[in-house]
Amino acid sequence: FQITVIILIIYDLLSDAPEGNELKIPPGASEAVITAQFLALIITVLTQDDVVTALEMADHGYHKGIMESCPSATYIKFIFANFARFGEGILTIVVSFLFIVTSTSVLDIFKDFAAVAFISNLDNLAFQLAKRGFITKSVQKDAKKVETATLSEGNTTTKSQCKLLIWNTPFHRLKIRNILFGITSVIICLPWVAIRAKQHLGYYKSLSCKSLTVKFGDETLALADGGTTLHYAYFSNNYKIEEKNKRFKLEGDRPVYYERGQKEWVGERAPGKFLYCKDLQAWAFTIEDVWPRGNSSSTWKACENWLLRSPETEVYALEEVPLQGWSIWTGITDTAQDFSLSCDECSSDIDCSLHGQCVESTCVCDKKWLGQRC
Repeated sequence: FQITVIILIIYDLLSDAPEGNELKIPPGASEAVITAQFLALIITVLTQDDVVTALEMADHGYHKGIMESCPSATYIKFIFANFARFGEGILTIVVSFLFIVTSTSVLDIFKDFAAVAFISNLDNLAFQLAKRGFITKSVQKDAKKVETATLSEGNTTTKSQCKLLIWNTPFHRLKIRNILFGITSVIICLPWVAIRAKQHLGYYKSLSCKSLTVKFGDETLALADGGTTLHYAYFSNNYKIEEKNKRFKLEGDRPVYYERGQKEWVGERAPGKFLYCKDLQAWAFTIEDVWPRGNSSSTWKACENWLLRSPETEVYALEEVPLQGWSIWTGITDTAQDFSLSCDECSSDIDCSLHGQCVESTCVCDKKWLGQRC
């Protein structure tokens, strides 16, 4: 019963998973959640006794002394019980791990962990109910017999419950437990570390739009060199996320949008880019080596030399930022006029005005037709 329930939970957790994220790992986690995840992993290893007990019983082996106190405890049942206990222990670790790595709050972690612990202890609960006569009198009698049973092997007599054999060498048992604890800790912690690293790199983050059309107003900026005027409208263009091997280039833990998808200089100027600045808690538009407020340091830094910035926000994607409240630098901080951004990806040939084909979210226009929408 327990194994069936745990398998159903695992199936539910993994069903309808998006491509490339089969475990449904969230895009990121707060420091509190990360700490709680680590503690929950340690608790999972410390409290999981079924795997260790099954291996101990297998190492101890079956002997005919069991039959003296439990006549129905045949060798086949002994093997099946140990196999079931071992399988349940492994599945419990797996489902606990899935709950831990997919949780987005501390409360969810320990709530789910408590539920799994309850399921894994249903056999002990059933034994206690049987011993107290809540099932049938015959089952109660057998349960008490199991609890008080003694096993004899050769010239030695070892007190034991039929469901848990106690070794004659406690040191050997402790040694095995420590080894298994170490192995289990490594097996369960290494995938968690790998998942945390992928979260940090943005591996599990998805975007509804990776290509945006950005339009600026007619604002201008006289640069500090005294002879150059920057026309913002000149940077009205398509801005794309730099993506490699299905992973985004991140700055400020968020994707970077480059003008026409190019991060290198084109002609005599660098392309503009949008990035998230943690210090500002806002999205910003910058142009490499453009110092809007003068050269105040030896190294150009994007967030210190913003030209356009959003209101304070923590949204992950640029297209989610409200269009109201953007500030633009024109020698003073002013409110951006006529600034807009919109997704220019296509979802079908209709989005390409039926003058081209939508290929990988981009319109490939037929001859004589041009533009993002053909």
